[in-house]
Amino acid sequence: MVAYYLRADARLIAEVTSIQETISLQKRVLQEKRWELDEQRARVISLEKAATEQRKRKAVLVKKAETELNKVQRDRKKLEAALNELEATSRALEAEIRRRQQKEIQGTGKLIWPLTVKGRISSPFGERMHPILKKKRFHSGMDIAVPTGTNVLAADRGLVIYSGWNGGYGYFIVIDHGNGLATAYAHNSRLLVKEGDVVEQGQVIAKSGSTGLSTGPHLHFEVRKDGVPVDPAGYLP
Repeated sequence: MVAYYLRADARLIAEVTSIQETISLQKRVLQEKRWELDEQRARVISLEKAATEQRKRKAVLVKKAETELNKVQRDRKKLEAALNELEATSRALEAEIRRRQQKEIQGTGKLIWPLTVKGRISSPFGERMHPILKKKRFHSGMDIAVPTGTNVLAADRGLVIYSGWNGGYGYFIVIDHGNGLATAYAHNSRLLVKEGDVVEQGQVIAKSGSTGLSTGPHLHFEVRKDGVPVDPAGYLP
């Protein structure tokens, strides 16, 4: 009888031990699942935080881009208005030159280069695609890139019929050479002759600059026949 109970106790102990081991294993599995779940939750939180930061950065960039675009559009409108004003000034200059031209002043009829240095022709005469507006605009002269302060020369003997500030042209000089021929010099930093002066060919009349509607130091040089702008390349050596 005692042996029977001992065997029964042994079986019971074995069953309890097996159950305990099973429970312990399930606890370990459950704990591992919890750890995995915690890691996944942390990754999700991190991804959500990163996505939120990215959305914020994107919103800032979009706002900045909109601000820049609005500024560019405003600047473009201002530039276009300034160019329209400059073209209107150029047209008005035709009549003004014709009105002021003196028949008694005669130049040699042969123009010299209007600077003491050769310089680089940064923009020729005629229709051109404007680099900012992306529209064709008429350019009434020749732009010669030179450092500020370069000596500007009278291209021929003549009478100074304009010397002063002229809107988009900046500090500006017009010389009448007779026979309907005149030359104009724009964007100067300093003027060395006054209206009514008779100048000789090669005389220093101004210092080049970037005044008025200008994107950098250069001489804007015009040749006008009966007030109408013509290509300077056909008159210069």
